Parts: sequence; structure tokens; C-alpha cells
Amino acid sequence: MDTAIDKSNPENENPLKYRYMRTLRLFSYCLGIWPGNMLDEKMSKFYDYFIKLVPLQAIIVFMGEIYYLARVLYPNLKFYGVIWRRFIKEFHLGNFMQCGGNYKKVADRINKISNYYTLGMIPIIWLGVILFNLSPFWTNVTSGAFQNPRPQNITLRFSVYYEYPGFKPEENFILVTLLNLYFSYACTVIVCTLDLLLILMCFQIVGHQLVLQYNLDDFPKPKKISVLHLTGEVSVTVEKYSIDENAYIHCLLMENVLHHRYILCFVDDISSFFGPMMGLVYFFDVTGFCLLFLECSQLNSESLARFGPLTIIAVSQLLEISIIFEIVGSMSEQLKDNVYNLPWQCMDLKNQKTLLIFLNRIQTTMHITCMGVLPVGVQSMASILKTCYSYFTILQSMDI
Repeated sequence: MDTAIDKSNPENENPLKYRYMRTLRLFSYCLGIWPGNMLDEKMSKFYDYFIKLVPLQAIIVFMGEIYYLARVLYPNLKFYGVIWRRFIKEFHLGNFMQCGGNYKKVADRINKISNYYTLGMIPIIWLGVILFNLSPFWTNVTSGAFQNPRPQNITLRFSVYYEYPGFKPEENFILVTLLNLYFSYACTVIVCTLDLLLILMCFQIVGHQLVLQYNLDDFPKPKKISVLHLTGEVSVTVEKYSIDENAYIHCLLMENVLHHRYILCFVDDISSFFGPMMGLVYFFDVTGFCLLFLECSQLNSESLARFGPLTIIAVSQLLEISIIFEIVGSMSEQLKDNVYNLPWQCMDLKNQKTLLIFLNRIQTTMHITCMGVLPVGVQSMASILKTCYSYFTILQSMDI
């Protein structure tokens, strides 16, 4: 992909040195979704085998859980590593630090926001895992399920109840309890990590949009002002670029056009690759939220302790992704005004034609879409929540 920015300068910073990227790597690595081979890292053969076993774990234990299964299949797709490499090795603002000025100022701000957001995601991951397993675990402890010998006529509780032909959870109590802990952790980390990756990518997209916006606002004015004397005492002040200035302005215009195309291509790649996953996320949200609302509507301590935090985390993730994706679109809309406010009246005809083409191309809003159809944003989020609430009221009225 062509870009007017030189990223080969040794003064560039490696994005993997930032704390939030190291945190993302830590959580991704332990579950086999870190594409180290595509990032020129030496990976063990055991890790390669583990990546291939993760979907098998999902098939065996989460039979029918399409939402989770789709998430763990993504790291095995070839383009998954490609888009990671492009994000870290090319698109991340750390690769543009040698440009200084607006790049460095925006990069420092975006990196600080990304760091705080990543650190805030860590307690959410652990909170979801602990609270989802706490209620059945505490019930089993108080009833003596872990004692040897185990008391008679007690009911064993499981956070997830696995039952297959020839396999009874009650007969494998310790094994199923450990599996529940592991797979609830794995499911939470994989879902949250891929969402975190998308959000960090959106932060960098917004950063590039801000840089483009600042560069357009910093367009130089003509150095000389000409005064044309008309008939009588009438004179007109004219601002026009000189021949040398027009040549420089043309270079600036082409640099900004290429930068805009660079951002737009990356947004399109995200939409085409993560679009099917976002479609499954929306499908899960519509079906899962109404069931979570139904469980929480019982308003007893056990249901609220077990499903309340899970509901809050799931809804908050939908809110975060939708709002951040909406910001990408709104920032793109603002770029239209920045281009239109350029001093086009001071340019020669060649630059005015270039600017007209740029203004025409920038009318296309940068939207991350769900399967190339539905833009991911606040409106789609509101439709999902409204639909879920409608289904929830129907299910509640049926006394299910």
C-alpha cells in the first residue's frame, strides 16, 4: 500500500514496547491467539500445536457455542496474522514518530489513552471469571462437596453443566469444576482480547484522523499579498501562491490524499476481516442479552451475583465498541470541513483540481461495517438493546 510517510527511519518506536501492548500480548499469548510468527518472534512448536488445539477445545466443551467457536477460529486464519502485522509494524503511530510535530503529539495522547483502557480491561476480565464461578463454588464449599467422604443427599452445583453420553458431571466433580474455571477464563479472555484489539486499532485510526486533521488545519497561507489597482481609487487585495509555493502545496496535497487513502484502506481491511465476527457478536447480543435480563429479573441474590456482573460486562462491551466505532465515523465527517476550509482560492488550477478530487473522495465516511452492510455504531447498538428488551418482556410475560 502506497503512503507518503517514510516509516523506515530508525528513530521510530517499536509499538510492542508500550505497556498496553505488552499486556495485550500476555493475555493473547496464553490462549494461542498471539500471531508471533507474523511479528518476527521466535515461537515454539508447542505453541503452534496449541493454537490448532484451541478450536478443538471449543468444539468438545462448548458444543453449540457458535459465538465462542467463531472467536477461537479467527487466530487460525491466515489474514489474522497479516492484519496484526500491518497494525503493529505499519499502521501504529509509533512507526511515525520520526515525523515529529503532529504525529508525536497525537501518538503520545493515543498511547496514554490506550494504556489506561487496557489496564482497565484487566480487572473486568478477572471480575467476570471470579463472579461467574463464585456462586456455585461457594455453595459446594458450604454443603461439604469437597469433603472426603462427601455428605449424602447434597446437590452439586456447576457454573456450566456438561453432560454427554456416558459422562455425568456429578461422577467427575473435581474435573468438571476445574474445567469450568479454565474454560470460563479462556472464553472471557479470548472474547475480551479480540474486542480489545479492535478498540486499540480504532484508537490508532482516530489518531491518524487527528493527525490528518491537524495537517490540513496547518496548511500554509500565501507569503505575499498582491494589490491590484482597478479604475479610479478602487484596489483589490489578492492572495495567490507563487510558482514555487504551488509546487510545495501540490506535494502537501498529495501527502494528505495518500494519508487519507492509507487510513481508508486499513478501515476497509478491518471491516472485511472482522465483519463476520461482528455479525455473530450482534446475533449473540440479541439472543444472549434477553436471556441474561431474564435471569437477572428473578432479583434473588444468587441470580444477581452470578448473572449481574456478566450482564453488565457484556452490555458495557457493546457500549464501548459501538461508541468508539461511532467516533471513527464522526471524525471522518469532520475531515470534510477541514478539506473544504483549505485556501483553494489561492491555488493554481492544477492544485484546485487535485483539491476537488480530494474533496470528492473524502465524502466517503470511514465506517467499520458488520459484514459490509450494517455500520457498527450507536444506532445499531440502540436497535439491539431495544430488540433485546422487547424479547425480554415477551419471555417475562410467558413466565418462562
